[in-house]
Amino acid sequence: MPSAPAPLCLDAQPTEDLVVLALKGVGSQHAGLNGSTEWLHRALSFREFVCLSRTSDRLLSVVIGESFLQQVQLPKEVEVHRDWAVLRLDKTALEQTAKLGALATLSSTLQDAGLDPRAVSTLDSEHVLLRTRQLRT
Repeated sequence: MPSAPAPLCLDAQPTEDLVVLALKGVGSQHAGLNGSTEWLHRALSFREFVCLSRTSDRLLSVVIGESFLQQVQLPKEVEVHRDWAVLRLDKTALEQTAKLGALATLSSTLQDAGLDPRAVSTLDSEHVLLRTRQLRT
C-alpha cells in the first residue's frame, strides 16, 4: 500500500497584496533605467517579500508588496500590475523526496481548481503567486 503524501505547510506571505513592476529594455549596467535607479535600490531594501528577475530579452520584473508604491515615485516607464496574492510553501519540514514534488503537486491542485499559479523558488520555500481576481470567483 502506498504511503500517504506528506502534509504541506502553506501560509499567506506577506499579508498584503503584491504588485508586479515591469520594465522593458533593461540591460547590463542599468541600461534602460534612464538614470532613475533609486526606486530599485529602495525595492531591494524593502522589509517584506521582494523578488527581482531579469530575462534574457531584458524584461525586469520586481514582485513586491503593494505598500511599496506609497514609498516611491516610479518612473513612467514602469508598468504596474496589481492584485497578486502569494502562498508560501515551507519545504524545511519535508523529507528530501517530498521536497522535489511539492511544487508540482501544489501547482497541479491549483490548476485543477481553475487557478493559474506562478512560482518563485528559494532553497527552503516556494512562493506561488495567484491573481486575486481568480481567488474571488
